[in-house]
Amino acid sequence: MGTQSLDDIVGDVPPNFAYLGANMVIHDKYTNLKNHMRPYKEFEIDGIKLAFLGLTTDEIVFEWRVTDGKINKPISVAKKYEKILKKRGNNVVIALTHLGLKKDKKLAKKTKYIDLVIGGHSHDSLYRPYFQKNRLKKKVPIVQAGQHGEKLGRIIIDIDKNGIRKVVKYELIDVVNIDKDEEVDDYVQETKKEVEDYFGKKYLEELVGYSALQRSTENVRMLWSFYVTEAMLDSVGSQVSMHTPGMTSGNFPIGDITRKDVMNSHPRWFDFKDKFGWYVYRAKVPGVLIKAVFQAVMNLGIPLSISGVTFKWKKNIFGKKVVRNIRINGKRIRWWKGYDMAFPEGVIRGGLAISPLVGWILRKSYRTKVTVFDAIEAKIKRDGTIPEDYLNSSNKENMKSTGRPIDRVFIPAN
Repeated sequence: MGTQSLDDIVGDVPPNFAYLGANMVIHDKYTNLKNHMRPYKEFEIDGIKLAFLGLTTDEIVFEWRVTDGKINKPISVAKKYEKILKKRGNNVVIALTHLGLKKDKKLAKKTKYIDLVIGGHSHDSLYRPYFQKNRLKKKVPIVQAGQHGEKLGRIIIDIDKNGIRKVVKYELIDVVNIDKDEEVDDYVQETKKEVEDYFGKKYLEELVGYSALQRSTENVRMLWSFYVTEAMLDSVGSQVSMHTPGMTSGNFPIGDITRKDVMNSHPRWFDFKDKFGWYVYRAKVPGVLIKAVFQAVMNLGIPLSISGVTFKWKKNIFGKKVVRNIRINGKRIRWWKGYDMAFPEGVIRGGLAISPLVGWILRKSYRTKVTVFDAIEAKIKRDGTIPEDYLNSSNKENMKSTGRPIDRVFIPAN
């Protein structure tokens, strides 16, 4: 979703709550966002002033969709506003963030006056607060309540004019078995019917396979990312495939898999006119440029799962990721040979927009007729069941047919 779509939504359904984004820079032409977005919201309770500061991720895969504006670095912005909020007489400053747990820790560590961080984005279920010392050596509690509204976070803090004295109580509550709100339920049923009318109820409910994955499965997010990566590779017959797990996250299917579950497993659309989400793109990349592609995409700072290739990498003295010893099908790449690579639409369109080098190298990439949904469904139907040990079992199957395990590389986020 880009700025225009978000502006349209805010215009159609104006928020009746504080809409915070201190590090968002919005162009004046997006009047709905300009009218509703604020950097912070202040309250006063029994003579104690509290401020909520809103911060969102500046990760490049999201920032490039902000048209005629930008997302500033959240920690730099937080340092600016924590001073402003203190000067305005706020006793307690609470950061409401969508940065991810790793950056929440860095936020607390690099600031002085933020007393509590309520986070999101990385979908971590923190069953107890994580305490991070700030620049004044004060312990700052960080909390996060998982993903997709499955849990409700509840925290009680003891505050005074010097800030937070202590966390009195903190818990995550599973959102189950609650009494239905008729108005909300009517809206849910209405929306569900619209989706069923759009796609067809029979189409959505058709069974395509079974998943043995569980929330407790070891490294399940990485596993599911590789499953999607290899589904794309198989679907278009490429030699190498690249995917970013942030686009699927924890949305993997569990138990019987319907076509609706396949869609929920990769809920990505660029344009509402594209009924079935992102497409799989292909590009023929000369061996001499393979290294440049990997390094350019890796240095965007996003996690990546790459199948069909092995290589070693490390950070240089400037903190940039450098690749060496690239092998495809166990063989060193030939600099003059072209290699067929598959990408999800988001990596291609994002790469073309945010990196001149990637844009130049992949300028001749093209959209196939296969969507990511198609690729995932086809692989599930071939496999029948997604095994809980997919990474190991698929390696064993590949060993039987080719004598080699599947070539894979996982790159964590910065």
